[in-house]
Amino acid sequence: MIETANGNRYEYVLSGVSFTRILFQEALTDPELIQDIADMFDRMNGKGYDFSLLYNAFSEARFGKLLKGTYGNHIKNLYADSGGLQAITLGAKITPEMKRKVYLNQSESASVGMSFDEIPLSMSGDRSKRLDTSGRWFDFNKVDACAKQSGLNLLEQIEFFNNAKCSTRPVLICHGNDYDSFMKWADLVIKEIPKDLHQYIGGVALSSGAHGRGTLEDISRAFYYTQLPLDVTHKHLHLLGVGSLSRMLPTITFVNNGLYKDTHISFDSTTHSSSPHYGRYCTGSTDINITRHLEPGVIKSIYDDASKWFDIHCGHKEFFDGVNMASKKFEAKYGKRHSAIKSMVIWILSGASNFMENVANTNTRAKIAVVAGNRKEEAIFNSLYDVHTLDDFNHWNTHVGKHCSSDRINSSRPNTLSEFFA
Repeated sequence: MIETANGNRYEYVLSGVSFTRILFQEALTDPELIQDIADMFDRMNGKGYDFSLLYNAFSEARFGKLLKGTYGNHIKNLYADSGGLQAITLGAKITPEMKRKVYLNQSESASVGMSFDEIPLSMSGDRSKRLDTSGRWFDFNKVDACAKQSGLNLLEQIEFFNNAKCSTRPVLICHGNDYDSFMKWADLVIKEIPKDLHQYIGGVALSSGAHGRGTLEDISRAFYYTQLPLDVTHKHLHLLGVGSLSRMLPTITFVNNGLYKDTHISFDSTTHSSSPHYGRYCTGSTDINITRHLEPGVIKSIYDDASKWFDIHCGHKEFFDGVNMASKKFEAKYGKRHSAIKSMVIWILSGASNFMENVANTNTRAKIAVVAGNRKEEAIFNSLYDVHTLDDFNHWNTHVGKHCSSDRINSSRPNTLSEFFA
C-alpha cells in the first residue's frame, strides 16, 4: 500500500502498450482472455496506487478506441500523448489538420490528453533518434514563439474538448533548459488561456526533452514544478518517461519533505513494457538480463518472482517461451497464442509491481538515503530535505548541485567535424 502523510497519491501509467500483446486479435475478441487480462489490471489498481495505460494519439491513433472499449473499465485512466516529440524526431510537418486529428482522437478515447507542445529544439539533421541528443540543442531563440504556439494549441485543445462535451483533461507540458526558461515558458503558455478556462487544465508535466536526464536535471525539474507561475485547479504533476526508482528519488524526497502536499503524481515509462523486447526482467533492484539459453534456476527465479503478483497459468518452460518466442512460432508449438499473450502481460506487470513496491518502500528519509547511497548520492538527497523555497534551492544548487551528475541538453549548436575543417 502506498500512502504518504502529505495527501499524495501515485499513478503508474504503462506506456509502450504495443509490447504487451493486448492489441493482438485474441486479446480484443476472446471473452475469456479479455477477462484474464482485465483481472490483472484490476489487481494492479488494488495495490494502493492507480494503474493506467498510455498510447500515442499521433503514431498509435487506432489504439485509443480499442483500449477504451476493451479495458477502459479496468484501468484508472487512459492517457493519450499528443505526439509532439515524435513529430519533431521524425521530421514530420505539424499542420492544423494533424492537431485536430490528435484532439479528436483524445476526445473520443482518452481521459487524459497531453497538450500538443511545440518543442524549442533545433537539430543538425532532418530527424533524431528518441534518446540521441548529440544532434539537437535547446534553442533559446525559439522559446517565445514555441511557448506562445503551445499555449494556443492548449487553448484550441480545451475548446475542442468543451465543444465535444467530453471529459478528457488536457495536460500542459512545460519545456525549458534552466529555471528562467521553464518559468518564462509557463508564463507565456498560460497567458494564451483565458482565466475562466484555467479550470480545464487537468495537470502539468515538465519535459526532459529540452532539458536533460541527469540527476541534476531531474532534481531541478522536480523543484521547478513548485515555482511555476500557473493558476490551475488540478494539482496533478505528470512525470514523462520516468520508470526507475533512481529517477523517482527527487519526487519521493519532495513528497516526504512536504513540498508536494496534496499533489497527485503520475508517471509513464516504457521501461517495464519493453523489458522482454530488450531481454530483461525487472526485479526492481538488480534486473535479470535474459538470454535464449538461460539456466533452469534463472528461469525458475523469474517464474517464482512473477508468481508473487499473479497466478501463472502454465509451467516454467511455456511461460518463458510465451515471452521470448515469436508469437507465430509459439502458436505452432502450443496450438494457440493465448498463453503467450498472458505470459507477456504477467512478465511486464510483475516488473511494474516490483518497481512500485520499491517506490512504496522508499518512504522515509533513511530509506531514501540507502537507495541514494548505492549511487554515491546520499548527501545530495539528504540535503534536499532543507529545500522548500526558491532561496533554499538556489543555495542548494550553488553548494550541492555542482556535485550532481548532469546530462543536460546543449544550449548552443554543437560543432560538427566539417565545421572544424571549414
